[in-house]
Amino acid sequence: MIHPVQQRGHRKALLRMSEAGSIHDLPPVVADGVRHRFVATTGSGSAWLLEETSVIVILQRDLGAARTSLQLWLSIALPRAKEIEIIDLWSPANGLSGETLLFEARWIEGGSAFDRRYAVRIAPTVHHTYLDTRFTEQYRLLQVLAERSDIPVPSSSWYESNPDILGAPFYVTDYIDGVTAPDVPSHHVHGWVTELSPGERTRMCRDTLELTARLHRLDAWPQVV
Repeated sequence: MIHPVQQRGHRKALLRMSEAGSIHDLPPVVADGVRHRFVATTGSGSAWLLEETSVIVILQRDLGAARTSLQLWLSIALPRAKEIEIIDLWSPANGLSGETLLFEARWIEGGSAFDRRYAVRIAPTVHHTYLDTRFTEQYRLLQVLAERSDIPVPSSSWYESNPDILGAPFYVTDYIDGVTAPDVPSHHVHGWVTELSPGERTRMCRDTLELTARLHRLDAWPQVV
């Protein structure tokens, strides 16, 4: 049996159960904003150890209000555009180091119709993964990498320092299609990564390491600051 006890907090529990040296990650069974603690027992009385590994869940915002705010903001960011409309806005399921919004916008400019998708990265206000987020420098680094290297990064479109729009400064980049490994449950035990062949996983890891090495060989920091 598993007995939950709820505690208020902005975390989501990842449960890990071990028996006789085997470890099993369990699917998350909690809602955002609630932390659960569990005690596990078995009818036979055998010893089970149930650990709780808490991971941060980014505070959920009102997506409808965010959509309205971003649409008004776009009318300023795109002064020559007309009939601006955000037709879709959503929050990705993965990525726990900071808040990200994704949206698709349409508008008319110079007699032509445009349909673009963007990603919005919002500066942290409550939870900080890093002691110093250096948020403005994150945006500038993306600009430098896009302009002066072959590192595959999205084009950076806008930086907004006014916190009144979304409650904190944010920057907007182009949206890039792709898939990300799931955070909860871990991609080691669930999701598309586990469905890859050993050769495909090896290639994915090598590509990641090679790209990381290329990035760290660059001397881009003086151009950022």
